Amino acid sequence: MGAANGVIAGALFVVLCFLLPDTISAMLPAQRPALSPESANRVNYSSSEFINNSCGKTEYPDVCLSTLRGYADTVHDNPRQLAQMAISVTLRRSRRASAYVSYVIHSNTVNDHYVQEVLGDCQDTLGNAVDEIKDSLGELRKMTDPGSGEFKFQLSNAQTWMSAALSNVDTCSDEFDKVQASQLKSNVVDRVKRMRTVTANALALVNLCAA
Repeated sequence: MGAANGVIAGALFVVLCFLLPDTISAMLPAQRPALSPESANRVNYSSSEFINNSCGKTEYPDVCLSTLRGYADTVHDNPRQLAQMAISVTLRRSRRASAYVSYVIHSNTVNDHYVQEVLGDCQDTLGNAVDEIKDSLGELRKMTDPGSGEFKFQLSNAQTWMSAALSNVDTCSDEFDKVQASQLKSNVVDRVKRMRTVTANALALVNLCAA
């Protein structure tokens, strides 16, 4: 009896050895084939070309390329992804510019009353611009497919917010045109100009989502 049981156990072991690998394989999710180096290069080239072509339609193409070409793997050839990335870059730069103006105001180093007023106005307009850029980014993130009824409405909102942000940045810049030349003016205007370039580019890329 013991020998018979041993034979049966041995037979079951052999059967399991054959069936178990197939059973486990069937239970595991299918793996996507890895891209060959040639295919990966084609994808990266296509993404880079897409960013190059898109940036060529902005107001400041060189700035556009320098700030966005590093995101080719994320953007691929998707206009909405590119616009979102452009707005994200704009939001970071805008927050820095707004924070700098706020820092200058609270440092109590400005004695000229008119300059104090201009800085206060700029703090307000840049703060509004930051909020509008955030709103535009929010619209793009929740945007539906182009074929849906809400797409045009959501895209219009995103365009409106970015356009308003650009207007606010220009308002701050125009106010400083009347301020006498100084190191303070140079520092603020330089940051506002950099904020404007990325804001204008982001607006242009948002507009391309409608194409």
